[in-house]
Amino acid sequence: MIKRILALLLGAALFCSDASGAEVSELSGPRVGVTGITPGLATEELGTYFIGQYGWQLETRFSDGENFCGLAEFVFLVGGTEQGYFLPSLSSLIGIRNSNGFEFGAGPNISITGIGFVVATGYNFKSGALNFPVNISWVPSTDNPFFGTGRTGHRISLTFGFNMDRKEIK
Repeated sequence: MIKRILALLLGAALFCSDASGAEVSELSGPRVGVTGITPGLATEELGTYFIGQYGWQLETRFSDGENFCGLAEFVFLVGGTEQGYFLPSLSSLIGIRNSNGFEFGAGPNISITGIGFVVATGYNFKSGALNFPVNISWVPSTDNPFFGTGRTGHRISLTFGFNMDRKEIK
């Protein structure tokens, strides 16, 4: 199934027009949010089902069109600082975003719970030159050798960000 999702994303991105000057916003910038963790080894170790998130999203385009663009995104987050933890994670996603602000992507996730797969979707709310991206992501539970045998617990995150659209600042 994962191979099918990646093939669909890559195929959709490659069929996008190569026209320059796409009307699709670029959304690199700061992110904050919350992650809920289902019961498993991670919640047993942490003693909580929710952690705050703080970080940065970097993105680059590999296919621009007038209505869609293909994206490669890297999302660096640190979770749990409000509880005295330092829980870093890195997600690398390949996806698409349309000119209406909807996006979808998927790729690997690396965190202290191990290596997993992340699927994310979101929407960009615009107000003049300001972008307010909102994303929800899911990392399925995996068996993790770092915590011993057993399931880590699913992670579902809701993140918010902001940036200025440089094309609209004059």
